[in-house]
Order: sequence, then C-alpha cells, then structure tokens
Amino acid sequence: MIPILLCSYFLNQNLIESRFKANLACREIKEAAKYINKNDVVLDINSSNELIYSHINGYLGIDKLIVLLNTYEAYCGWFPVIWNSRIFPKYKIGNQLIEDSKTRNYKEIINLNQIVFIGNDFQSNDFYKQIKTELEMNYQLVFTSTSGLVHSYKLK
Repeated sequence: MIPILLCSYFLNQNLIESRFKANLACREIKEAAKYINKNDVVLDINSSNELIYSHINGYLGIDKLIVLLNTYEAYCGWFPVIWNSRIFPKYKIGNQLIEDSKTRNYKEIINLNQIVFIGNDFQSNDFYKQIKTELEMNYQLVFTSTSGLVHSYKLK
C-alpha cells in the first residue's frame, strides 16, 4: 500500500510541476506576442525537447492575425488549414535564403518580420547557429522572457 501511495504522490507532483511550467510558458508567449504586429510573418523555432512546449507557438497569434510558418497542422493534410504548396514562398533571414522541400519551386521571396525561439537552450539549436550572423545584423532582440524560455527577434 505504501509503495502505491508514494508512486501516486510523485506522479501527482510531476503533474503539478508540468502544469506550472506550461502555465508560465503560455504567459511568456503571450507577452512576446505583444511585440508582433498584425499580419506579420513569424518563424517560431521550438528548441526545447519538452513535450509540454510542442504546441505553445499557437499562443503567439492568440489575439491577432499573423502567419506562423511552423504550424505543423498546415503540413499534415488532415486539419482544416492546409498550406498551398504551389504558392508557399521562400523566405529570407537577412541575406540568407531559407529553402526546403515546400518552397523549392516557388519564386516569391519574403522577409520574416519576426523570429521567436522557444527553449532555454536555443543558442545550441542548429538552425540558430546557421542564421546567427544574419540574425545579429538584421534583427533586433525585442523580448526575452524572465525565465529565458522565449526570445523574440524583430526585423530592423
């Protein structure tokens, strides 16, 4: 009986801690969203390995219309919103063109208005290392959350 009670106690503590972290992260994402303008094109990079942050990017557009490029639902094909792959534009971070299989055949190139990193270890993220120079030259850090979970860069 005691092992079951102990196990239940520790699982409950873990659940409480996870909910607290998720709540804090949502508040910080909403704070970062204040620096995003209506109709901005936003690239959000989740560099956290924690499952509770996997869908948190949606809170960036909770009170205004924005384009979130890393909206996984739009890539899946079974959600109501689906990217039109024939007209999905390439995008630039400074002078660096970012291409992938979705954008290879399209000619339009857009600049990203905002780049938001989610995760305390974002500077060790491979994509961050790839764009670091362009990010520092062409974007300004406009928001860092108190916990260090969210960092938002805006096009200068």
